[in-house]
Amino acid sequence: MRPTQIRDFEMTNFKLVTILAFAMSVFVLTGCKNDDKVEVDEQGLTKDIRALIPDNILQGIIDLGMPIYGGNTPPDITGTFLCSPSILVSSNFNDGNKPGFQFNDVKIIYSEQNNKKLTIKVQQIENNLDGDGIGGFIVGKNKNFTVFVGLDNEDNHGHKNKTAMLYSGIMSDEGIKDLYMSLVMIDDGGDPDNNLIENGNARLVYDSDGLSERTTLADAPAKSPSQNIKGTSFETRLPGICFDSNGLKTEK
Repeated sequence: MRPTQIRDFEMTNFKLVTILAFAMSVFVLTGCKNDDKVEVDEQGLTKDIRALIPDNILQGIIDLGMPIYGGNTPPDITGTFLCSPSILVSSNFNDGNKPGFQFNDVKIIYSEQNNKKLTIKVQQIENNLDGDGIGGFIVGKNKNFTVFVGLDNEDNHGHKNKTAMLYSGIMSDEGIKDLYMSLVMIDDGGDPDNNLIENGNARLVYDSDGLSERTTLADAPAKSPSQNIKGTSFETRLPGICFDSNGLKTEK
């Protein structure tokens, strides 16, 4: 092979290698972009969660004793779990119920968890109260997780308010350990009827036996002996945990 042919051959190979390297870099970059997870901040929370709950309200929930587990690698929590006995831990307002008050057992259904988007669907069933699933956000790492769900509510007079439900726990083979649930008022809409709690007011509930066991949809949650299922004046001011996509459901 003559020197000129050798140079041409080498130049052709160089161009081919360059093209292949460029193509591979595009493929890698595109693949990385498609695999990107939702980013979390220094506390392990997403922008969606920050937009849902103002920092001062979130801190108020933490002050009640609510653990918040941040991170973008939460465990798989899909399934149905029974919170029983459901006990009031604390409130940050003049609650008509004292710490230790036992509420109805609560069944929680987590589905459609997406760890790339950090989203999840949540449904709750409480005695003869039921609701459809609502989309929420999930964060956490290892076996720890926290779920945030925003609820847009409207009363019979067309007055709107916004609340949020939070769930935190530790996944195990038997179920969820140390499950905490909190319901907080985010925006009372001006409270034109003067019958709602203030923004930031919240209640914290805990599964007092330390384990929310896996269960099935067929198993109905039990009515606790101390709970008035028709509600109290307190329940009017801070609705119960059960909800659907239009807000909190009433007794069937």
